[in-house]
Parts: sequence; C-alpha cells; structure tokens
Amino acid sequence: MNPSYACKEARADIERQVGSAALEAHLAQCQRCRDYAGLRRWTAAVVHSGELQAAPPPMAAVWAAIRRNSESAWESALARSFRRLVPYLAGITGILVIAGSLAFKPAPPVVETTPSEQALLAPNGALATNEIPEQAPGDLLGIGPR
Repeated sequence: MNPSYACKEARADIERQVGSAALEAHLAQCQRCRDYAGLRRWTAAVVHSGELQAAPPPMAAVWAAIRRNSESAWESALARSFRRLVPYLAGITGILVIAGSLAFKPAPPVVETTPSEQALLAPNGALATNEIPEQAPGDLLGIGPR
C-alpha cells in the first residue's frame, strides 16, 4: 500500500470522481477502497437509471405549448369570472327596476267633468276650498261634541 496516499484521500478522490495513477495504485492494493469505489459506481448507476435519454423539445414546440395552455387558462378564468358575476348583475338589474318603478309615478287619470263640476274646480284643477263646508277634526274621528 502506498503510504503517501492514504485511504482517506482515496475515498475523497472517489467521491469527486477523480481518476489518477495514485488512486488506481491504491485501489489495486486496498480491498476496502475497491469495494467502496464499486459501491459508489453502483449507486450512481441506480440513481441515473431512471433518467430519460431523450433530446429536449425544440423551442417552437415549447412556446406553442405555453401559448396553448395560457389561452385555455384565460378562457376558463373568463368563464369562471362571468359565472361569478351573473348573480351580481341580476341583483343590480332588479334594484334598478324597482328604483325606476318607484321614481316614475303613473299620470293621474283624466276625468271628464260637467260644466256644473267645473264651476267648483279652481283654475289649477283642484277643488276650491270656499265651496267645501268646514269640518272639525274631532267630527272626522267621531269624538266631536254631541
């Protein structure tokens, strides 16, 4: 065994995967380091056995896939947001319909009057107050003097 090249240094070279004449000479003499190197090669083979040996796709295909996925994501997001927006739009429409019906009162019906009734009406179309007999509020409520 080479005294200048200890097992500790040999194992460090095996870890770094450095091949040198001193390492080969040490492995020829040391069974433990030879077993360690074999175990490291076997471990690396097992770890790399699951890798796919395929060429990377061309960039045009990558960009086409990104564009296709982003368009479908945009369409689904737009559909989801519209489905969430519909109840709010229906509620706002209902509120506007109710507010509009309260704001616009229907015109009063046109009543045709006879000439004798027209004499009772004031110029603006309201009843003249001098033609109506006065009544006490208590008489209307039924609690007036008897």
